[in-house]
Amino acid sequence: MLIYRDFTFDAAHVLDGYAEDHPYGRIHGHSFRARVWIEGEPLKKNNMITDLGYVSEQCGEIKNLLDHHTLNNVKGLENPTLEGLCIFIWGKLILKFSNLKKIEVHRDQSGEGCIYDGPLENG
Repeated sequence: MLIYRDFTFDAAHVLDGYAEDHPYGRIHGHSFRARVWIEGEPLKKNNMITDLGYVSEQCGEIKNLLDHHTLNNVKGLENPTLEGLCIFIWGKLILKFSNLKKIEVHRDQSGEGCIYDGPLENG
């Protein structure tokens, strides 16, 4: 069984490897939507996999790190691609949820996103 929690943030970034005359090479911003998936079976005592209020608290802490910031200035996000954001969020939440299943980061306005389900075996 899976549960999920969404959170949103707005942030700016610049991508490495692009000239300043390329749109990615200049500071620009996006509205992001992240979805955190947690897997498990409901506990007998409360019929929950985990308390979604606690999931919301932990997502709020990550949102505070990212929302209305320049992502390149966030420690661990020096080249903040969609893939990098997924890995960053995973790294924070796996410490709180051993049953974390996957992270999604979407830029809904552009129809783009990334889904990450943990470290690759050879990664």
